[in-house]
Amino acid sequence: MTYASETWVLKEAIIQKLLDFQRKILRGIFGPTKENQIWGVKTTKELDKLIKHKNIINLSSKTKLIWSRTKDARYQNN
Repeated sequence: MTYASETWVLKEAIIQKLLDFQRKILRGIFGPTKENQIWGVKTTKELDKLIKHKNIINLSSKTKLIWSRTKDARYQNN
């Protein structure tokens, strides 16, 4: 899902779509929640806690920084 994420232009609408998609996938992975004998979907806060506040946007930003540093280092060596 993050292939070539270092070249993505992250506008607000795209960020929201990526976060929505990530939550959809995480709900499938972690499954439903049972409270008081009633099953329901995990809330966004519960998912955020489970993944320790890491998300696709943070990963993309980190990848972009690493990519730009290596690119700069290659140009400085020449």
